[in-house]
Amino acid sequence: MRYKINYEPLYEDECNDILSYIINDKSIKTDMNEMITNRGSKYKSVITQYFKQSIELEKYIKKHITFSMPGYETTGQQLAEFLFRERDITKYLFAKATFYCNYFANETSADKEIAILATVDGDLILSILEMDTPPPPITYSEFFTLLDKCQTSDENKLDAMRMYHNFDLYLGYYTAITTQVKELILAHRPNIIAEMTPLMDRMNTEAQTIVRDEFNVTLDDKQLYSVYPSIYRVNSASLMTVGYAEKAPFTIGFHMLDLNDLFKDTKTAGEDAEAFLKCISDSTKLSILKLLKDSPMYGSQLAEKLSCTGANISHHASALLSLGLVHYEKENNRIYIHLDKEKIIRHIDDLKELF
Repeated sequence: MRYKINYEPLYEDECNDILSYIINDKSIKTDMNEMITNRGSKYKSVITQYFKQSIELEKYIKKHITFSMPGYETTGQQLAEFLFRERDITKYLFAKATFYCNYFANETSADKEIAILATVDGDLILSILEMDTPPPPITYSEFFTLLDKCQTSDENKLDAMRMYHNFDLYLGYYTAITTQVKELILAHRPNIIAEMTPLMDRMNTEAQTIVRDEFNVTLDDKQLYSVYPSIYRVNSASLMTVGYAEKAPFTIGFHMLDLNDLFKDTKTAGEDAEAFLKCISDSTKLSILKLLKDSPMYGSQLAEKLSCTGANISHHASALLSLGLVHYEKENNRIYIHLDKEKIIRHIDDLKELF
């Protein structure tokens, strides 16, 4: 197994992600909010800081990008829509086909037939990669025969034909628009390589293990695996390799850091875990949580069950609320206390990380 660590990002691949988000009216903020939801609000400040540079980069490019560039004044927006618009649930982009041919033009014999088929039907390319011998060049007629076998809609097959017959046009536009985005990236973050150096130094000591374990690569694998840092997709890198006869390049994203390590080391996570442990060691608070397990209750109900005053229940419930273990909802002029089971599970997971 051979691998190469690259300290400079694979800009064209980054441009694909950024342009795809812009064309499809998406934002990296959605990824950030999903992570906050999954991890819990106590990690919000850490996660927000983690996404800060990607969000700022996205804003900068949205503000300065021009799709109708010189030479494409009337067709630029249409060409961008075709190349970067997500299709079906697979979210494939025809921009990937131009990326394969453009980026590997001087390194491989990747042709537009393989590139387009790989874009439309990834499983088809995987079957080619698993062949015992290198695949022969795909002829004009074979391309359409294979396209007909692709597991995709007729509309997507028609788009693939359109891509095939107008490939030079799309390749020219793709080269121009990604060059523009690369220039914007470097204008916004001119010291990008210096920023990435510490992380890639770490990757240099771990890359072989990651490639072997995450992608089931054997030690006697003869292919070259190139690892590039990501500057837009948070906590990601690209693994680049090619298949038999160097005809089928592809990229795979994977995490560069274990986010649990990042969160575990924050003061907030440690303090909250200790507070949770202290909380459930109190018999009254633990009893309240147990009583709420099956259904929400209001204060006087809990007071009656536990033979204590309403003020006492209010005091303990406030402590539970501060840790997010319960939440209040008003129903029929009564304030009901609800158990948050997911938050309890997160606290238990945090406790595991402390020991």
